[in-house]
Amino acid sequence: MIIERANHLFAEGFRKRDAALATSMYTDDTLLLPPNMEVIRGLENAKAFWDTSIQMGVIMEEHKIMEIIREGDTATEWGTYVVSFHPEGQEPVEEKGKYVVFWKRMADGSWKKHWDIWNSSMPLPE
Repeated sequence: MIIERANHLFAEGFRKRDAALATSMYTDDTLLLPPNMEVIRGLENAKAFWDTSIQMGVIMEEHKIMEIIREGDTATEWGTYVVSFHPEGQEPVEEKGKYVVFWKRMADGSWKKHWDIWNSSMPLPE
C-alpha cells in the first residue's frame, strides 16, 4: 500500500541520515505534534526538526501499523514505534510509543502526511 511505502521512506531517511528523504511524504503545510513541545508548522520546519533528531542520533528501529481508516481523499493511521537514541559518546537508549497520522491525497494522486502526532509508552522516571 502507498502509506506503507511512505512509512518505509520515512524510516529509510533515518537510516541514511537524510531529513529531506524522511520528510518527502509530508504536505507543505504539515503539522508535527511532538510530545512536550509546541506544534511544528510547515514542511521546512518539519525538515529542520527531523534533521536535528537525526543529528542527535535517533534511529527508527521498528514501525508497526495497527490500523488505517480511509475515507475518500483522507486516511487516518495509528500504530506503534520503537526508536533508539545514540548520542555520541553515550550508551544507546530505547524509546517505545504510539502515533496517529492524518493523511491527505494530493492532486497528483500521491498520499502525504498532514498531521503527525506521537507520544511515549514508557513510564515516567521516578
